[in-house]
Amino acid sequence: MLHLIANLTFRLLLCVVIAYLAWRQAEVIGLVFSSLIFGLALSSPILELVSHLKHAIKHGVFSNINGRHYVFQNISIDIIEDDNYACWLNLKDVRKVIEGFPRDSVINKMYPDDFIIDNKSGESRLRANALVNYLQDSSNVTAMKFKLWIEREVIFPRNTAHAWHKRS
Repeated sequence: MLHLIANLTFRLLLCVVIAYLAWRQAEVIGLVFSSLIFGLALSSPILELVSHLKHAIKHGVFSNINGRHYVFQNISIDIIEDDNYACWLNLKDVRKVIEGFPRDSVINKMYPDDFIIDNKSGESRLRANALVNYLQDSSNVTAMKFKLWIEREVIFPRNTAHAWHKRS
């Protein structure tokens, strides 16, 4: 980014010198024609700088959710992955998708090994495989779609990626 600013500064300084010389030679007419030089010389570095800033801002905003952002029917689902490559879904987000999803205490009794309280956020999470098992018997259309989405978008890609990673 520093080279972009240096390039822009150099071109701006060069344009100012040319505009001054044009003003000294042809007064107002020289300034009019030197404005064309400003446009030609400064347009490219300004566009590069804006593009670089856009990418830097985007990286800064999304760096904390990199690899964790999933969306099901316009509902954001926070998913983390542990050291064993198991995916844990935030139950608060699951409840946004499935109305009437059981409380944390009930889920903890049903799946004690697959239920955790996240240390960083303090939110309750359920392992993706356990959630698929819970949704297996549901007759709710949204729950069935959500189960298929978890299998296709969360479990299968993670398992495939880690299987490929183990081969190499």
